Amino acid sequence: MKLNNNPFRTAALLLVMLAAACTNEDDYAAPRTDGTTPAAPLTITVSDGAYASAETPDNDNTPATRAVERGYGTEFTKGDCIGLYVVKKEDASGSRTFLHENLCLTHDGTGWTLPAGTELTHQPPKDGEILYFAYYPYQEDMAGNVDINALNPNGQGVEAQRFFFRLINRWLPADDQSTYEAYTASDLMVARGEVAKRTDGTDGSVLSFTMEHQMPLAVFRLPTTKYTYSETIDGVPTKKSYRLYSGLNIDAWLADDNTYRRITKWTSTTSIGITASYYNSSLERRSFSGTIKPNSSGKYFLFTVDGGEETEVDRSLREGDFYMKDGGIIPQEMIKGDMPAEVQADCLGVVFWVGENEGIHWTQTGWKKGDRLLMRDHPGCVHGIVVALRDASAGAVWAEGSGANEKLYNWAESFQGFNAEEQADWLEIKSSASNHGYCESHLVKLYGTHHPDATFPAYNTIGDYATRHPAPGSSSGWYFPSRSELTMMCYGLADNYDTGSSKERRDLLNGLIRKAGGDVLGGSYWSIWQAGNYSWYFDFGGNTNYGVDPRSETHKVRAVLAF
Repeated sequence: MKLNNNPFRTAALLLVMLAAACTNEDDYAAPRTDGTTPAAPLTITVSDGAYASAETPDNDNTPATRAVERGYGTEFTKGDCIGLYVVKKEDASGSRTFLHENLCLTHDGTGWTLPAGTELTHQPPKDGEILYFAYYPYQEDMAGNVDINALNPNGQGVEAQRFFFRLINRWLPADDQSTYEAYTASDLMVARGEVAKRTDGTDGSVLSFTMEHQMPLAVFRLPTTKYTYSETIDGVPTKKSYRLYSGLNIDAWLADDNTYRRITKWTSTTSIGITASYYNSSLERRSFSGTIKPNSSGKYFLFTVDGGEETEVDRSLREGDFYMKDGGIIPQEMIKGDMPAEVQADCLGVVFWVGENEGIHWTQTGWKKGDRLLMRDHPGCVHGIVVALRDASAGAVWAEGSGANEKLYNWAESFQGFNAEEQADWLEIKSSASNHGYCESHLVKLYGTHHPDATFPAYNTIGDYATRHPAPGSSSGWYFPSRSELTMMCYGLADNYDTGSSKERRDLLNGLIRKAGGDVLGGSYWSIWQAGNYSWYFDFGGNTNYGVDPRSETHKVRAVLAF
């Protein structure tokens, strides 16, 4: 799931069940009922029932102000999967049988698709009905997690909470919910579908699911400092902002500048106590606590900590500021000596590029200007570029197999086998400047996808590093730097550099990297830039030097990210 950009919009999706054998049309035609006319299509809607406010939380926490908080809802996007059960109920005998069990419906960006070879129709028996139950997120192993014969206390009907009671009772939210993907993967939702005739004058029925959250939600609103400044890129002045690192010591997802969310375990009889701490604007550790009451499924508890106010301060982002795992910044002047060990554990890297340099900036969108793929994929990453605190590899060859000698740009220019998504990526890469790493890294990925005999060891170390040091969802994620990024780390110049250039930027970064307990920039590092069977490297040692080497040579690898 992706964050709903309009926080108070109900996440409703109109979708159509498609038989896998059908073409990508808007409607699914069920098997013919009279030998000549296809059955009317079954259209399905899925909406989020949102979280309801809990009673006033204990202690000094501020109660929520809305009866139902739409801002805590969810929005299904490409790649999300929902599990679906279809049950046939016979009124005469009272028996129930599964027509479909745990069908995995996958969102393709516009609607939902069924597993290959599966068809779905709505044809209730003469004496009975068809029952539909859905849950999110999809689980491959659902053995023992549903009860087909579950009844309401009054003996009437089958509700989703009872059908999925075993799943709900066994559900364990993730310990680490610091990314949006991990947070939503903990957000168990279930629903029973309701079938009704269409009201728009067309044939067919609508099967509606209103997904209800089954776990409680803790929302923490912390005090924060928001730094604002103005920056001119491509002649256009823009107001920008970033926020101070909070150091919240529970792994919750940062929903906005000062609000965190964490799904907690549902319990029927036991309250859940929460004790946590964060850093205030003076980097002093502050503690707080709260309580999640039992029987609070689908409810949210808003904990406003120390007033939860946002303070706005004028300060430009600077090279040498520390970038933290929550996406926040520690201004370099706040760290007088070595960074405290517990803060070091949250430090991902140091900012090394802010603003235009010799007229070059990754956000420029003209032909052969900037990194257009980066801006398409991560349009909010306009503030700075960060060098990782540690090396991704102490030594790796650039490429092996067919990729060791291929001119990747020329290959992509003449290749005719891209699918539509890959072709769109290639067009953005083609129109970008080659001295930016995000787009060039993706070119290596495209080549590797179509050449299983080629391996790119240096490139692969970036992925391994990303697994060990996850980047915030608000960033570009770690990627392989190109020439401009490496020379900016050393000379503070993106283009007109030579061996006589000042190493002031390198020395600044290395001093700050030492404070944060990282690996200083020393020795030679590969860039992602390549031509023919050579790739460009940069040596940060001594007087520094740079050049090209065969891709079979070995150099270090360092990752960067934009935010």
